[in-house]
Amino acid sequence: MTASRASIRRDGGNAAAEMALLVPLLVILGMGSIEVGNYFLSEHKLVQSVRDATRYIARQDFSNFNTCTASWSAVPNNTLADGTKIVDNTKAIVKQPALNWTGTGMTIDVEMMCDSATGSLGGIYNNTGGVARLVRVTAHVPYASSAAYGLGVNFNGYFMNASEQAAVTGV
Repeated sequence: MTASRASIRRDGGNAAAEMALLVPLLVILGMGSIEVGNYFLSEHKLVQSVRDATRYIARQDFSNFNTCTASWSAVPNNTLADGTKIVDNTKAIVKQPALNWTGTGMTIDVEMMCDSATGSLGGIYNNTGGVARLVRVTAHVPYASSAAYGLGVNFNGYFMNASEQAAVTGV
């Protein structure tokens, strides 16, 4: 009778059982933290590259934006003095961060419009008929997961979006 009571009171395996229950939860929590950090980094890089591309195209000469309408339309892919094309350069700036932004569904749009609602503008816009030309770069990029593939989680179909708009300054 004493031997059976002693075997009931043994608790040497309790720590191992608790550890076996908690380790999967801790691994999921750790990998989730890494994935959230990767998402924020990817989103930041996308927004930064879209801003850089918008800044690039907004500094082009006014002559590259001679056909302008009151609604958003595609920017003409004019050739610059160095032989490159404006829209191609702009899209290359967005793709530059190399965070695996390839694949199906990736779109980068470069659009422009004329803002004539403010009336006649002066200053740098004197030679453009007093109308400000606006450019907008929009990117729709597939999200590339860092840690979830090892856990069997599939992030295909998840996209990051960024859009930025600026006035053409012709500088």
